Amino acid sequence: MGEIDEERLKREVEPLKQVLAIGDQPTEATNVEEAMGYLRRVGELWSVSPRAQQREFVREVFERIVVKGHEVTAVTPKAVYTPLFVLHRHERFGDNGSISCKLAPRAGIEPTT
Repeated sequence: MGEIDEERLKREVEPLKQVLAIGDQPTEATNVEEAMGYLRRVGELWSVSPRAQQREFVREVFERIVVKGHEVTAVTPKAVYTPLFVLHRHERFGDNGSISCKLAPRAGIEPTT
């Protein structure tokens, strides 16, 4: 019934595995120094950017953000951005740093609780 032996299966599957492994690799290298420069200036860039661009940024960079009252209690960056946040945290707080962020309320916008 059209069955193939294990040796032939391995021979035919191996090239497919290699193609899939290549597809999982990033297509371009990230310039870490340039990215860190942007990360250091994110507050400044945020304050002059339009609301739509802010939303786009948040959706691009973060997997999850938890806000309770006026406080961000947890953030989870997407995997591709995690190394930048780790570098920034280490640079800013050292290994034992504590991160706390307070949100300034905006007119007409109530944070979730």
